[in-house]
Amino acid sequence: MSDEMGGGRGEPGEGGGTPPVESRTPVSDEINWRSRALEAESKLAEVERSLAELRAALEQTRAALDQTQRRRAIELAAGAAGAIDIDAAAILIEAALQGRPADELAAVIDDMRRTRPFLFEHTPPPASVMSAEPSRGGETLATLADEARASGDRRALLRYLQARRNTQ
Repeated sequence: MSDEMGGGRGEPGEGGGTPPVESRTPVSDEINWRSRALEAESKLAEVERSLAELRAALEQTRAALDQTQRRRAIELAAGAAGAIDIDAAAILIEAALQGRPADELAAVIDDMRRTRPFLFEHTPPPASVMSAEPSRGGETLATLADEARASGDRRALLRYLQARRNTQ
């Protein structure tokens, strides 16, 4: 009679043909949890590998950005110092700055101006306002204006403006 209640094992077709659910549940849950844990571990390993790749790419990008900013600062300083060829001066300045802090840039440029003056424009000492500029061979205002317009040079424009002021 206990077989009729479904509590025992019965033959197929006797009402208790399947084993009780309670005996399969722990094994099934254990297998399910194990497979989920293995899947989570593999996903974690993939995410960690991806994270390591992204960190390496970030470090490379930061290094490239730092190098670009340093190069830009060198080029701006070289241009402000009157470098004739900014690229050549920047390469030499960058080589001189190797192993030195970036705050020594002005000192390196000053040293470069002394040791390699051919890289920089010769800037004469500033003339006083009252000093007379030597005559340029009787150039007319029109010639000075054309020269300033064609060249776009500030000094040519200044010569034109001074000549115009002197003729008034």
